[in-house]
Amino acid sequence: MIGIKFNKFALLGSVALLVTVGCNAGMAPGVQSSAEVEKNFKDLDPQAQIKTIQSSPAPQAKKDELIKAIEQKYGVKAGDASVQPGTSPKTP
Repeated sequence: MIGIKFNKFALLGSVALLVTVGCNAGMAPGVQSSAEVEKNFKDLDPQAQIKTIQSSPAPQAKKDELIKAIEQKYGVKAGDASVQPGTSPKTP
């Protein structure tokens, strides 16, 4: 009887180990700090910045404000970098 209980625990432990090891949790990308996100965003070209803003879940008024600032700074138009709402920008 004790051998059967031990085998059940050994089996459950083995399954738990295989499930944990098999999920490749170490392959997930790391979380970026806000400084890293800001730096990476600034490294994008102006059209890619506009596409990223357009596809973000931010309120439309905030998007318009950010896009206008980029248009003024770089002399590009948002129409040159249009992206459908709710889709991801395709950056090179």
